Amino acid sequence: SGYTAIDAPASAGSNTLVLPADNGSANEVLKTDGSGNLDWVAQSAGGKILQVVSTTTGSGATITASGVQDTGLSLAITPATGNKVLVQISTHVGMDQPTASNNTTMWAHLYIYRGSGGSGTKLMESRIGGTWGGDSSTSGCDNYYASYPLSVLDASPGGNGSTAITYSIYTQRDGSNPPTTMYFNGSGETTITLMEIAA
Repeated sequence: SGYTAIDAPASAGSNTLVLPADNGSANEVLKTDGSGNLDWVAQSAGGKILQVVSTTTGSGATITASGVQDTGLSLAITPATGNKVLVQISTHVGMDQPTASNNTTMWAHLYIYRGSGGSGTKLMESRIGGTWGGDSSTSGCDNYYASYPLSVLDASPGGNGSTAITYSIYTQRDGSNPPTTMYFNGSGETTITLMEIAA
């Protein structure tokens, strides 16, 4: 009793679809080769979040040196071969330029790197800063704090399912009147979240 029917659209004309010889396995779907031949295949997990690693800390570095500097803020994840990693960061940065005049402009850069310890691949950069007045005790811009969100998709992290990959925050004082000091500790917390995304 009962039956299975497949109805073709009225304007379909002649069309032949060749079904596979068996019933397939659980959760498999039919896939065509474009020539009418159908086969069972595993359903793609592309775009699915497979794991999430996150940390919140206020124990970053104090930066006074020139050039690109490691903030001491990083996190690792172990993605499988071919998968992607979404990096999301919210960092609270303190800037100090006590010898500058009121309404001075201070600029710096924030970077997300794959890798740590002074080496790696730069995935993105963001220029931060602006113009602020002095504080109540000096003529300069002393201890200005602000939060900055950063996000980047690492499409080719090179994971193999067993080796951890580290993502780090770097910074660089910038411009003709850069901040004398940048604080990634004591001025607030930084949250780093890493998500492995299925290919």
